[in-house]
Amino acid sequence: MIFKRLFTKVRGRVANSPAPAAAPPPVIVTVTAADLTALHHAAVATADLTARARYLDLICAVPASAHDGAPEPLTLPTALAALANVTDADLLGQIATRAVAADIRRVAIANLPTDAAALVQCAVEDASAPNRLLAVERLDQRAGLEQVVKRIGKRDSRVYRHAREKLRQLAQREARPAQVRQLAAALCAEVERLGRHQMWSQDRARLTHLTQQWQEIAAEVTAAEQAQFDQLRRTFLTAFDAAQVATSAAAAVPLPVEPVPIDAPAVDQITPAAVPAETLPVVELPAAAAELPISPAPLTAELSAEPALSAENSVAEQPFTLLITADELPAHLRPRQALLAQLDALGDLNDAAELTAQLTAIGEQWQQLELAQNDVGDALADQHLLALRQAFQTSFAQMTARQRALATCQQRDAQLAQLCDEVKHLLVHGDIVDLPVAQQLRQRFERLCVTNERNLLTRDCAILLTRLEQRLTRQRNQVTRRLSATVTQLAALERHLTAGELRKAEPLYQKIAATVDHAHAAGLPRTEIVALERQLKRLALQLRELQHWRRWSVEQHREALCHDAEALLAAVDEDLAVQAQRLQTLQRAWQQLDHSGTSPHDAFRPRFRAALDQVMARCQPYFAQRASVQAAQLQARLALCEELETFLDKVDWERVDWKKLVSAKREMRQAWSALGAVDERHGRALDTRFRRSIERVDRALYEERQRNLALKRELIRQMEALADEPHLEYALSQAKTLQQQWHTSVAGRRRDENALWTAFRTASERLFNRRANEREARHLAHQDHISRREALCRAVEELAGQSLPASELLNRWEHLEQQWSHTPPASSRDLDQRWRAARAAVLARHQKLCASADWQALQHLAAYAALCDYCGAVLTGDAAQLALITLPESCSSPPPLDDSAAGDAALADWFQQEWAALPACANATAQATFAERRAWLLAAAGDDTVARSQLHQWRYVQGQQRATLCLQLEIVAHLESPPELLSARLELQVARLKEKMTEGAALADKMALLQAWYLCAPAEGTLAVLARFERVLATARVVEVETA
Repeated sequence: MIFKRLFTKVRGRVANSPAPAAAPPPVIVTVTAADLTALHHAAVATADLTARARYLDLICAVPASAHDGAPEPLTLPTALAALANVTDADLLGQIATRAVAADIRRVAIANLPTDAAALVQCAVEDASAPNRLLAVERLDQRAGLEQVVKRIGKRDSRVYRHAREKLRQLAQREARPAQVRQLAAALCAEVERLGRHQMWSQDRARLTHLTQQWQEIAAEVTAAEQAQFDQLRRTFLTAFDAAQVATSAAAAVPLPVEPVPIDAPAVDQITPAAVPAETLPVVELPAAAAELPISPAPLTAELSAEPALSAENSVAEQPFTLLITADELPAHLRPRQALLAQLDALGDLNDAAELTAQLTAIGEQWQQLELAQNDVGDALADQHLLALRQAFQTSFAQMTARQRALATCQQRDAQLAQLCDEVKHLLVHGDIVDLPVAQQLRQRFERLCVTNERNLLTRDCAILLTRLEQRLTRQRNQVTRRLSATVTQLAALERHLTAGELRKAEPLYQKIAATVDHAHAAGLPRTEIVALERQLKRLALQLRELQHWRRWSVEQHREALCHDAEALLAAVDEDLAVQAQRLQTLQRAWQQLDHSGTSPHDAFRPRFRAALDQVMARCQPYFAQRASVQAAQLQARLALCEELETFLDKVDWERVDWKKLVSAKREMRQAWSALGAVDERHGRALDTRFRRSIERVDRALYEERQRNLALKRELIRQMEALADEPHLEYALSQAKTLQQQWHTSVAGRRRDENALWTAFRTASERLFNRRANEREARHLAHQDHISRREALCRAVEELAGQSLPASELLNRWEHLEQQWSHTPPASSRDLDQRWRAARAAVLARHQKLCASADWQALQHLAAYAALCDYCGAVLTGDAAQLALITLPESCSSPPPLDDSAAGDAALADWFQQEWAALPACANATAQATFAERRAWLLAAAGDDTVARSQLHQWRYVQGQQRATLCLQLEIVAHLESPPELLSARLELQVARLKEKMTEGAALADKMALLQAWYLCAPAEGTLAVLARFERVLATARVVEVETA
């Protein structure tokens, strides 16, 4: 089986069963109504699937008409009779869609439920136009009607319009509750506003009109809305009665009332002029009441239900009042008072028939009271009786007028409803609208609406008439356009008639004639049609002449066909297959002549029929054999259709393999084409059935194709959006996911598929090209960083070899180091090692320069200290110290020693001269200190004895300080000290440990101690101390050289 690979298990024929063509001819068995009933019972009651399938095959295979020479197992009347008892919706749905005969499908459609899904398929796909229309008439579900409107398209305009109309009616029915609620709210609001302006008479009449409008929607309102309206109405009536009582009480003395004639017109009588009063049901006033005498008398109770006073009869229609209450009336007048109250209560009735019955009953009771009335001889009682009679007469006349008005309104509503039905029928079923008919309908509507009363029915009727007039206007416009085209059509018609082209001339003539008829119906001026009618009549003569010649030609052809049929009858020895083929050719030729539009001649049909019947009888064996072969082919096609339908019923569209489904569909089509021909009675229906199933597959494939295309477009959109994603790694992971989701379930056109794949691939390549570009950019940036760092390394290496001052060297190094830190790192170990080596060289160079500068500054201090020591020793007369002091090489020879004032002055001059020749100290503090010592020494060289005595003391103190500094220098330089100083040295070492002095700061401490040594000048010094200091100084110089 073709769909076997799509199912785990398929019920049906065995796959390796013999071909249908090889099966023996089927035996035709006649099926009776009893057999059908038994099959139906087994199929429905016992749920026998085999019986159900057999029943469907029998019903669906019944032909539309009997075929010559081909017996059938079931006749159409028997099938129709059996189908009348079928109520199963599923069974009816299959019959409605699969039956061959249109009558059987029509009966099944008529019996289907209104919500059956098969109705939609019948309304769209049934081959019979009446069946399609019946199916859409049966539908009442919005979803089904919308499917019909969507799928029918332009194939059947009547079904399309009918479905649209039913959708519109459904919409109106759905919108009706909202309209009723809106109208109910509006009416309640109107009733609530009554009485606000104290216009009680007008508001009471307005209430009656609002109550009539409410009665039109009373059946559709909710209980809460009804209760609200009743409460508002009672509230107004209570206020109205209170206002009337207040008005009556305001009159201190009632005025005498003039007699009111019994035949006076009712105060609220409204009789439409368009409706004769003789046609309305009218309640007559009782005769006894009409003959009663009336005299003026004071009354105390207002008995008029709805007073409506006119300007002319304001005095005659004043309300009657009684000076006593109703309970104080005599006993024999109380029944009359009760009847009068019942009469007043009839003001709420809106049904004319019920109001007529109530008035008749009240009138009869009043008449009985009048007949039973006895004269009591009491003057006051007679006055009360007269007042009651006059009040009853007025109220009864008002109720009678109200009854006539209600009857008139009901009759008018009935006529409006009939008018609406007529207009609807014209709008739904009328293709052409006549202008006189539309004008007549409009006049009827205007006559019915002379009272200016508007309700829902009047509004609907006005809307329908407006739509009818709009349709007539469109029709007039269309006819006008078609009339403008008749000039060209007449010329073409004349050319066809002149050329003898009757087949082209007849439809064109009918089209022009229909245009003329439509112009008359639309009411166009006759002056626009007369010339066209004249030309059309002239051409009609030529048309009839051509038709006459065609009839003559057809008769000649029919006679020739009769001769051919008789010749075929005489060819007894000819092969039956050839005779059957010639027979069918003659039948088709005769049918074509029947379709030509000419009626067959009575003399030729019996002759032709008799010859063909004899040939048909002779060819019956051939037809029987062919029928058996076609029956086998029919069974094969039926099996193929059932297999396809079974697959479609069981397939899970969510899990189906679409590629295998496409292949199976192609194989199914090939298998269908490979089957032989079948009888035309069943072939068309089977082709339609197979085509419908294939269309279901095509629809599923189309939907899946569209879904797959939509998925691909969405994947393309997402892929294009990922191209702008700032996080590239996330975008790449998402792109790989989208690439995995890309697949083709049902392929579309190659061009579309290629375009989508190209777009998807372009978006993907854009994203991956972005990654490649970023990688390239990173590589270039990395190379740039390496180049920049190599340049920095070269600059640092060059800086290490340059002879620059320490400060400038440090500034350039810091600038290069800042550039290095701002340059992004490059993963190059060699470059980092090169940078560290260059950096160490620069720092070593800087350290060496700094050390040289420190020793140079120390030498400057040593020169200043030597001058101060020499001058101090001279001034204090320390000859031993003078032998130990070594002056700078740049100094000139000092003056000879002389203790006189002249010698001191010469010493001072020499001291100042040598001091000025020395370079300035780099350390500003040391420079300031030596400046103070210079001033002090110059003062001591003068006549300042105090300064000279202080100099002796200072030199001694500073000599001790230098001894201490020398011991510290030996500790720092790791030199041995004299044995006698070991205890002092140990104390100093302990102090250094307490201060956490480290060996790393030895040089710095040494330089500070050396500066402190020189700053002690002028100071005393022994040879041992100076020798120890020279040893420390030499050691420090050796360390400096090794460090550099």
